[in-house]
Amino acid sequence: MTRKRQKFAEFHGLLLYNFHMISPKDYIDASPLARETEKELMARLDLVVLKPKTILDIGCGPGLSTANLRKRYPDAEIYGVDHSESMLEYAKTNTSANWICEDAAKLPFKDKSIDFIFSNLLLYPNAIALFEEWFRVLRPEGLLMFSSFGQGTLQELAIPEKGWMDMHHLGDLLLQKGFKDPVVDVDVYQLKYRDRQKLTHELYVTGMVAEDFILPDFAEIPPLSFEIVYGHAWGGENLQETGVVKIPLSSIKGLSV
Repeated sequence: MTRKRQKFAEFHGLLLYNFHMISPKDYIDASPLARETEKELMARLDLVVLKPKTILDIGCGPGLSTANLRKRYPDAEIYGVDHSESMLEYAKTNTSANWICEDAAKLPFKDKSIDFIFSNLLLYPNAIALFEEWFRVLRPEGLLMFSSFGQGTLQELAIPEKGWMDMHHLGDLLLQKGFKDPVVDVDVYQLKYRDRQKLTHELYVTGMVAEDFILPDFAEIPPLSFEIVYGHAWGGENLQETGVVKIPLSSIKGLSV
């Protein structure tokens, strides 16, 4: 492990420890951006013909996304996976699902057993381990759909190395790990805060910074950038077609092959 990666892994471990002490209700109040990115992912599902029997919602937190997946796929077997027991306890009040407290890269599922993996803004220090594990459990022609923070997130603040990857590296990594036809794109949200205490609290509650983070001494807080990478890919063997991005025609509504 490189020194840079080790530094982030240690930082991430501290965030996970702190996250177990966060109230789920506080997290919900502090994470409007996560709800916006979830809406975007759900809108993208409208373009895909998908009838999954088994679904993983990885990093499900308080279960809001799991509840929306349940509404969309009422007959599916849905598993909500998170590392926080308190989040999962709260999630149980939102919807019916199978709740699993586990590491996102150490899933208790057989190879090629899952039809659809959904993950919204999961904070994790090792994308390589994640994609390897997700590819392992995803069925051939199963769908992975996710969002993550990109490198431009919070560029206005002097915070520790976050380990976030840019869009191109994520796309390359999906191909390297065997996913088929990956599609990635990026969007940038800017949020304006007037209250320093509110900003610091929300960054901590959502796992973006450690509890001892000190906000720079701005005369006025600048608009803060949140770079969001959206991606999807399919299970199965990689076609290795350099420079070509494809979505199977059979998976697009209104088309048949």
